[in-house]
Amino acid sequence: MHKVILSIDHGPSNTAWTAGIYIQPIKRLNTVSNVQTIGYVDTDYRERANETVRKDIATYAGWNNSGIAISGIFLGHTAPNDVHDVRGYLKNVSATVRHSEGFLDPTIVVHNPGRVPDTNMTSYHADVTVVFEGEFRDMPDRKKLKAGLSDLKGRREDFAAVVHPYRAQSAEIGLEESSTA
Repeated sequence: MHKVILSIDHGPSNTAWTAGIYIQPIKRLNTVSNVQTIGYVDTDYRERANETVRKDIATYAGWNNSGIAISGIFLGHTAPNDVHDVRGYLKNVSATVRHSEGFLDPTIVVHNPGRVPDTNMTSYHADVTVVFEGEFRDMPDRKKLKAGLSDLKGRREDFAAVVHPYRAQSAEIGLEESSTA
């Protein structure tokens, strides 16, 4: 299943309703059987207040009232280890996603520490954990990544990578730049 992350101004934007230009594209994405649309909410490694993150989650859930809905939330910049009760913070905001009315079923929660987190950080509250984020050239080889994941509980589909290729490498890995005229 492919995840399409929606981020308007690094989150749902400052308004309760999404801008009209996004409604039709989101509706179209929601008709594709192997795509889940999810909203981006930055946690800033727990620096953003719990209330602020929960407000962003509620804004996305409220989009359902405008005729569009998404499948869950991509929590960006989650801390990879449990300092200052990060685990409790993530448990709380993840539960907010799961218990908010307005998301499509199945509701999904993605945590993005951008690297392999400590083992106690991949518990029941995330459906997917991003274990690498960066440029393609910096991606660890398969054996190194597999070794880093060996202590984590979960199946292969519970983990993801967000890769930002740059133009010179795009052709090298089989990606083509698309343009619209």
